[in-house]
Amino acid sequence: MTYQLASKKFSREWRRSKRYSDKEIRWLARKRNLTVKRDHSNLILHKAGNEEEIVACFIPLVESGPLPSERKTMLAVIRIAAVLLFTACTLSAQTYQEKVVAAVLMGEAWCQGETGMTAVGEVIHQRSAEKRKTPLQVVLARRKSVHAFSCLNRTTADALVAKFARERDYATALKIARTVCASPAELPGMTKSSTHFTRADEKPAWAKGKKPVVVIGDHAFYRISNY
Repeated sequence: MTYQLASKKFSREWRRSKRYSDKEIRWLARKRNLTVKRDHSNLILHKAGNEEEIVACFIPLVESGPLPSERKTMLAVIRIAAVLLFTACTLSAQTYQEKVVAAVLMGEAWCQGETGMTAVGEVIHQRSAEKRKTPLQVVLARRKSVHAFSCLNRTTADALVAKFARERDYATALKIARTVCASPAELPGMTKSSTHFTRADEKPAWAKGKKPVVVIGDHAFYRISNY
């Protein structure tokens, strides 16, 4: 199968009129330190480690002589779809902060579903507002070698993102993270300004003598001062 560039946007570095084989595209990608991702029958090239920055998009060509009008129309539609895909990827690209916050939501409350992850997101926002820090600073905070969010102990933010990014529920976590980071006023307020949470069947030192503000799923949420 041969491929051709989907848009003039990429013609500065790639010859738009040239027909490339799958093998040639992958060889050139390795040479330029790019990663190849297949989207249906299209090949999308992006910078290694950064899927948000698309370098080129190739669409398949039919090589059986002159194309019938129906095939020409289909090819035109594919080209348009490829360009729209590129635009959609750019517009919906998540920030690094949102990706890390989403991974933390998964690490702390994946088994609690969307409601549980939203509740943890509210705690992140509350700390962010009170400490005047960004949500990213909140989730990465730690005392000595212990992180404020236990899912980050013995790992890194990037590794946690890589662990959960392929999971189906990560899209839900990203939606919640975007709300936490960009429009926290839209959070439902189910945790009533709680600053801490723990498993409902546990009682860590900081929670002794205190009653939870609310219990959501398997998590108990507390409002703690001077933390």
